[in-house]
Formats: sequence, structure tokens, C-alpha cells
Amino acid sequence: MWVWRLAVREVLHRKVSSLLALVLVTVAVASLVGALTLLRAHDAQTDLILRLKEAETAGKMAALEDTVERAMDRLGYNATVLPEGQSLDDWYADDYAAGTMPEGYAERLLGAGDVAERVLARLRQKVKWEEHGWTVIVVGVGREMFPASSGEEQKPLVEAIPAGAVILGHELHGALGLGAGDALTLLGGDFTVAGTRTQSGLKDDVTIWMNLDEAQALFGKEGLINEVLIVEDLSVWGDLGAVREAVEEALPGCRVVQNLSETAAREHARTKTAEEARASVERERTARANLRARWKTLATALVPLTLLVCGGSIMFLAYGNVRERAVEIGTFAALGCRAWQVQALVLARSLLLGLVGGVLGVLCGTVVGWQLIRAGAEAAGSAPPAADPWALAAGLGVAVALSVAAGWLPARMCARQDPADVLRGE
Repeated sequence: MWVWRLAVREVLHRKVSSLLALVLVTVAVASLVGALTLLRAHDAQTDLILRLKEAETAGKMAALEDTVERAMDRLGYNATVLPEGQSLDDWYADDYAAGTMPEGYAERLLGAGDVAERVLARLRQKVKWEEHGWTVIVVGVGREMFPASSGEEQKPLVEAIPAGAVILGHELHGALGLGAGDALTLLGGDFTVAGTRTQSGLKDDVTIWMNLDEAQALFGKEGLINEVLIVEDLSVWGDLGAVREAVEEALPGCRVVQNLSETAAREHARTKTAEEARASVERERTARANLRARWKTLATALVPLTLLVCGGSIMFLAYGNVRERAVEIGTFAALGCRAWQVQALVLARSLLLGLVGGVLGVLCGTVVGWQLIRAGAEAAGSAPPAADPWALAAGLGVAVALSVAAGWLPARMCARQDPADVLRGE
């Protein structure tokens, strides 16, 4: 206990040198704690910014997915499955598939993984309308079907056509003067016009739509179809390779034709948006990492330099303190104090200044760093992170180690002096 009492009295007696040493320890520790605090705050803000960016990206992608789904509904069926062996050249040239396939293929396609959100079986045929001498396209339309996993009731893209009714394309009802409720004869069968289509400028203008069962009976192809229209699932929308692979697995040999123009354009837009969103997050991550690297380089250069300068200055002050206390220390040695006790007497002062300076340095570094952290957090709209206990502990440890290391050599020099030489000189 006497060592600590003497250390306290020595600090209070030599106020100037003690204050200088205290300031040096405080500056050294404050620089270290401040650097660690700022780096931690930067990491916390980086995590926050990236989370916000990712959340923003997820929101944009969710909105885009919703837009794409609505676009899919507007686009309607965007792919057609054709019978096995059907030549695409003939299909494009004749406007219908010559081959047929079982009507049950449409339902089987719904079980082909996540390839189709909805399917529609059709029997499409180009025929000579003998009653009027025209060549028209007749399309038998089946019931729109959805996967069992779709859950909620879906709004159909194509309304079911009741038995005994037909829907006429614009050119046909315009040329014949037929409207809803009028009767007509087609290939020997009598039908009622249930509705008409607006002008499209496409083949639909010379098309007649009817119930699938009646079209099959009209053409003698009961239970057969030659087209399955599908709305691709969003997971494979626009990916013709994935769609063909799934269809081939469910319906071996069948062909797939995709409406590439709008499908590809919208899929390209979605892909580009997703890529840009991911690139934006990566750019932000890289920028924050580069900024942290520059700050760390600066801290790595300045903090050791500060510790070195402060440690050297503390050592010179300790040497001066030992010289000023030469008589006092020689007297203790002459009275029987051992070398380690003399050394402890000198180091006690350094340790005491280190502890006090460490506390002050931790407080100063934390306060300054905290103010900068709070300003940055407020700018980012987040709460500042909690103080890092490891940085505080490191500051106190460095303060004690620096003070003791700086006072070690002067203490050793003092302990090795012959008290007789010291007292004779006085």
C-alpha cells in the first residue's frame, strides 16, 4: 500500500510532468478507441444500407413480378403445344395442325411440374364453308383448366362457349350481316350466333369459334384435339428450353411453339431489371467496402504512429522523473528496499497515470466517435449502434501497457543504481 500512496503523492507533487504524461496517454488511447468505434459504426451502417437496398430491390422485383403477371393475363396464352410429328412449316402455312392428339393431353400437361398456369384444349381446322363458298377457320374451344395447386378461383381468359352456339370473327359477321341471336348453318349443323369479335386485322377475322365437343363431332374427331394453349408459369415464362423440356417429359414427341415477340421482350425487361437491382446492391457493397478499406488504411497508419510518439514522450518524461527523484530513491535503497521494490515504486506512478489516462482516453474516443456515429445514423435514418465493449477494454489495456512499457527502462535503470553513488553525489 505504501507504494501506491507514494505514487499518488508523486503525481500530485510533480503536476506538470504528470499532466503531460496523462495527456499523452489520453491522446494515444482516444485515437485507438475512436478508430475502432468509427470502423464498427461504418460496418453497422453498411449492414443497414445493404439491408435497405436489398429490401428496396425485393420490393421492386415484387412489383415487377406483379406487372409481369398482369401482362401475362393481357397477353393471354403465350405458347402452343402441337401433336407429335407435326411439321412447323405446315402448321404455319396451313394455319392448323394436321395431326391430332388425345384431349386428355391437356389435363396431363397440368401435372408437368410448374410449366403451365392454365391450359386450353382446342381443335382448329381450316374448312370450306359450303353454305357460303368461303374458306374459314373453325376452332373448337374446350374448358379452360388450372392446376389443382392454384387454390383460389381463377378468372378465365377465354369464356366457355355453350352448346349450339358460335362466335363469329369481324369479317364474317360483317359480310353476312349476322349478329347475336341470328341462326346459321355450318357443315350441315345449325347454330346460333352467341357473339361477334371486333376487328383485329388477323386470321381471327375469318374464324368461327364453337364448343369443343361439337367441333369434334362436326369433323369426326371425337376425343381428339390438335392444339393445347398454355400460359407459362412465371418461373419458366419466356424460357422456351425449360418449357420444351417439361412438355417433352409429359407428352413425348409433342412440339412447343412460343409467342416470342412479347414474351421475350417482357422477359428480357424483367431479367434486365433483376440484374440491375442486383448490380446496384453489389455496387453499394463494393463502395462501402472500398471506403472501409481506406479508413482502415488511414487508421492503421495514424494509430500506431500516435502510440509510438506518445509512448516515446512518456518514456522521456519517466526518465526525467527518475532523475528528479534520485535522492528519494537512493534513500529508500539505503534504508533496505530491494531492487524490485524500487522498480515497483517507479512503475506504480506509470501504472496509475496509465489507468487514469486510459479511462479519459476511452471516454474522449467514445464521445467523439459516438457523435460522428449518431450524425451518420441520423442521416441514414437508423438508430446508432451500441458501444463496443471490446474497444473499451482494448483502450484500457493499451493505456496500461503503453505506460508500463514506457516506464520500464527508466525503472530498471533506477533500480540498478548504487545508492551510495547517488547519495555521495548529493
